[in-house]
Amino acid sequence: TMVLTVPLSDADAVPSFVNEEVSLLPSSQAGALLCEEEISDGQHIVCYWEPESEFTKFWAIRREGEDLRFFREESCYTEGYRAQSFSDILGQEGFSLTAPRGAAYTARDYYVLEEDGSPCLLAACAGEPLETDADGDGEKELLWFYHGGREVYYVFRQEDTIYEADLAAMFSLHYPDWVLLNCAPEAYEDGALPVTAVKGGWDYADDSNAHVSGYLTFTEEAAQLHLNIEP
Repeated sequence: TMVLTVPLSDADAVPSFVNEEVSLLPSSQAGALLCEEEISDGQHIVCYWEPESEFTKFWAIRREGEDLRFFREESCYTEGYRAQSFSDILGQEGFSLTAPRGAAYTARDYYVLEEDGSPCLLAACAGEPLETDADGDGEKELLWFYHGGREVYYVFRQEDTIYEADLAAMFSLHYPDWVLLNCAPEAYEDGALPVTAVKGGWDYADDSNAHVSGYLTFTEEAAQLHLNIEP
């Protein structure tokens, strides 16, 4: 097995985002509910239509007859919206939102509540993520995938900062002879993510003889691509 290692110090810090365009309205002004989930005593996350609108929806925190709207979206989708509580992800607890984005992907966004009760975006995933303790540090990280698993993103925490690593881009930068071709999140087990890589760049991507199987693992300092290379 050949091991290609890239440092996670190359990952980008995720900026903290608090939506300043929140509004507080009576719950009676909400339209038809698309989903509702209790997250704590007396508080629910709701997604609902704006009355008499075909495209506008709002996400809000519902508290004692009032809605703190914090996200607006424009789409025609009528199902697939979900909200749920989470804990022990990136060292935080809060709630996640799931929303359809057409044929491209299903969004999964993670929020935490600030001391004043306003929601703050913790992480945004363009797809259904794996919530797993990938590096063995005792708290769960996020792995999400795009373009059929060709793009792999790893969201992790170091001290009080959240980082996101574009693993395919990072491996190509450090090892330009290798391309991370795809992965199999459904087969993830015991901290190992099965992958397929190809040597020689995209000119070889259609040559099945050049494909090499392997798996990705993580430590707190690095991502490691283990490739099954015959001697």
